[in-house]
Amino acid sequence: MPTTVFLGMNAALVIAALLLAPIGWQRPALTLVIPVATFVNAVCFHILPTVLTGHVSPGLYTATVLYLPFSSWAVVAAARHGAPRTALRTALLVGATLAIGVVIAARWLGGAGDVEGQASLCAPPNVRCG
Repeated sequence: MPTTVFLGMNAALVIAALLLAPIGWQRPALTLVIPVATFVNAVCFHILPTVLTGHVSPGLYTATVLYLPFSSWAVVAAARHGAPRTALRTALLVGATLAIGVVIAARWLGGAGDVEGQASLCAPPNVRCG
């Protein structure tokens, strides 16, 4: 993924998280979308590709050390403190869709698989995309 696309998407995510944080308990479905999206991103696009290909996926360490524990904590804490089940299900659906949509958008913008040595989302490690 080009650096500008990566930075732009992450900046948008941070800004959205900061804007949504104050309304957490009033709108739990909306505020849990980002933790769910980062969890899905960590598992599906960093950890799983590393396990399946045997090659370290870029972002694996950040996904494992930051995204997985903090995202899990946010969702589990919300569930334990009474967030409605419908809010949790909605956040799961929208967050997973968002995570997958970001990857599709990055590929559409010319991102995934164009850097030598990266685990590609469209081909085995020894085949170049594009």
